[in-house]
Amino acid sequence: MDQTIGKYRILERIGRGGMGSVYKAHDPVLDRLVALKVISAETDHTDELRARFFREAQACAKLSHPNIVTIHDLGEAEGNLYIVMELLVGDELRQLIAKKTLTSIEDKFPLMVQICDGLEFAHEKGIVHRDVKPANIFVLRNGQVKILDFGIAHIAAAQTGLTRAGLIVGTLQYMAPSSTSS
Repeated sequence: MDQTIGKYRILERIGRGGMGSVYKAHDPVLDRLVALKVISAETDHTDELRARFFREAQACAKLSHPNIVTIHDLGEAEGNLYIVMELLVGDELRQLIAKKTLTSIEDKFPLMVQICDGLEFAHEKGIVHRDVKPANIFVLRNGQVKILDFGIAHIAAAQTGLTRAGLIVGTLQYMAPSSTSS
């Protein structure tokens, strides 16, 4: 793949998310590999989608914690919205669950503690993730957990106007029952 988005040279696609594709890319200025999350130019970039996308990056960029993915940059180039994050090597929690790799409480408990630590830190900063699920939890090869995808994060202190009464926000299967009643 010989394509660039902004200054980033795309090396390969490594995933797909609810808002776009994720690529392994090279940052030529800092000479490092990064993860580049992109909404393609073909997607209808409504004002609400653009606001949600930039809100994800801004919310996550405020969170410097070992259990939350680090945001390096965000922008728009040639009709593509993008967020640049640290490149993670490991597996999504959903993949580990599907492979039945986590069988004992001794395997699961350290991951849950790290998830809770990251979420507690975000909550202290006024940010509620609103879509915690195994696909948004990444486990590095050394066992460290990273919380991903603050795409529908609610910034408690801000009045963004991007949610409406009666609108369900999150993944239904992972929501608390109280979140789904109107």
